[in-house]
Amino acid sequence: MWLAVMVAATTAAAAAEASAADLDAQKPPRTFVAASLTATSRHSWLVLGSVPCHRRTRCVSLIRTNDSGRHWSAVVSPNAPLAIDAPVPGAARSIRFANPRDGWIFGGSLWSTHDGGKRWRKITLAQGLIVADVAIANRRIYALAEHCDRRLGICRDGRIVSAPVRSDRFRATKLLPRPRWRKAAFTGFLTAGPSSSLYFVMRLARLGQLQTTIYRYTQETWTRSRAPCQPESLFLAPVGAGLFAICAGQPGAGAQAKTAYTSMDQGHSWRRIANPPARGYVTGAVATSRNVVYIANGRGGIVATRDGGSTWQTTVGPATADGWSDIQFISPSIGLALPWNHNVPLLLATTDAGASWHLHRFRH
Repeated sequence: MWLAVMVAATTAAAAAEASAADLDAQKPPRTFVAASLTATSRHSWLVLGSVPCHRRTRCVSLIRTNDSGRHWSAVVSPNAPLAIDAPVPGAARSIRFANPRDGWIFGGSLWSTHDGGKRWRKITLAQGLIVADVAIANRRIYALAEHCDRRLGICRDGRIVSAPVRSDRFRATKLLPRPRWRKAAFTGFLTAGPSSSLYFVMRLARLGQLQTTIYRYTQETWTRSRAPCQPESLFLAPVGAGLFAICAGQPGAGAQAKTAYTSMDQGHSWRRIANPPARGYVTGAVATSRNVVYIANGRGGIVATRDGGSTWQTTVGPATADGWSDIQFISPSIGLALPWNHNVPLLLATTDAGASWHLHRFRH
């Protein structure tokens, strides 16, 4: 059952507020392991990761570069454990910024900053909700808050809440349509591209069956769009009114069957395009124009199309990282990705739209 309670967000003043002064110019920890990245400008990037802490767990750590990866420094971060495989209450595993001042850390609980990361504040939503994903669209932050059963390890339903990027006053969006399958395991993710609408992909699993549905949010209304496939995994790459969908099958032996589709009417109709290479397991996709799409693969490289999906080329191989994940583009020419093997202390960057890629180590 969908949650009927309105989600009221309050700022927990006692949580995770710390001064950045004592961290200025500190070297990145030697034991730092990257998990998620974001950019606040063309040259300023942040990487959320973890370091060993008490009781054999790993705790959140944050590093920053202001010169396109040449030098890195440790900066203040919330006092929280790292969520490794799935969002966990009180934990975190991802980071996103909307601009140089406003950012969020999430992956169980939710923290915000409105001063560029000098201070982080924990946001309290309704009891029992965990924040699984966030997306930024139309100068608002949207958070997918799920209601999960920790004993069973599954989520049954969720709500999407939002706030202006400069505020912590979250409110619930209008209800999504009720799932057709009752008592099904619920997962989903949010995505938004340059000048595009917000999209929510809802996945239900029951008795070995999967059901994938795409919703688009415009004018405070959720509109259902037809999913072009019912795959093991679906990745969306929106840009303007355009939308690309990458459908990935069951992974195995370093390969994964993939099909791709494009829509020029925000998902109302789809046209199949050339299949991306089978090598690797899809970890993410991003579009920078109606013709250019990048796909990151674990156990594979980054592949791209520059002709709207007629052909695909490998722009960078797996290198020493066993593949790539968390791919993002700050602009059509500047892109970033992290190793699929997060134990490799590297960041991959391009400044020429994928014509060449360079590895950056987390050095002071």
